[in-house]
Amino acid sequence: MAMIRAYNGAFSFVTSQLQANLERVFPDYDRKDLKTWPFVSLTIVERCTEYYGIPDLPTGVAYERAVTQRYEDMYTATDRAEIALTNGSFYERYPFNYDENDNPKETIGMTMVEYHKYMEKAGAANKAELKHPEHRPSRNISKATNRTSCTNSECLLSTQEHLREYEATEGLRRSAMKDKGYELRREIQRADTAEKERMICMEQNTKLLHRIRDLEMKLRQANVLEEYCNTVEVENKDLRKAARKRGRDSLAESEPGMDIGKKNKRRK
Repeated sequence: MAMIRAYNGAFSFVTSQLQANLERVFPDYDRKDLKTWPFVSLTIVERCTEYYGIPDLPTGVAYERAVTQRYEDMYTATDRAEIALTNGSFYERYPFNYDENDNPKETIGMTMVEYHKYMEKAGAANKAELKHPEHRPSRNISKATNRTSCTNSECLLSTQEHLREYEATEGLRRSAMKDKGYELRREIQRADTAEKERMICMEQNTKLLHRIRDLEMKLRQANVLEEYCNTVEVENKDLRKAARKRGRDSLAESEPGMDIGKKNKRRK
């Protein structure tokens, strides 16, 4: 197939609204023909609000892998299986992103073989739905659609599909929001605990820093004292040497005088 064109218009999580937007941007857009489906990036999806996997992604476009990844991460395997039973498999709703086994594709796209195979299955399914529309809607949906003034079978099926999709995901969405709230509270508790531990660690680090500075100051004082002691010791040695030298000099000076006195006494 040809390269998928990118859609940069307004995004909506309501399938009918998104498809209406697509038709305004791309006049040749046909939700039943995969060749006309555009590519939607995470940036486009998150223009209004950050996407965490809820609500359900509308069909009729090819998504960036980051978008479907968040959708997958939001629901458990059981939830995804339940959604698939009600709304159709990931492959049926997002054929550019998933293969027939509902495994994510490494590359967003579709070969011509895949395209023809998908279109044949979709065509057969549409014929069956038009022939036996009573097999699709639930009791509540039937009541809702019976009140509509639309008599076109295709319009009725489209309305039923949107209502059915909403009912199927509403309970899961509420459950997911509760889970998100619980996870948020846990994250807050973990953040509070981490903050307390950080404050304790900071206090301990401050005390340790003061202790280190104390020891460094004492070390400097000890070094100064040692240097002073060494200086005093050197000075003492010098003084002792000088004292011994003066003693020797004094003794040498006094000895000649004593010899002269002795000689004079002998002459007398």
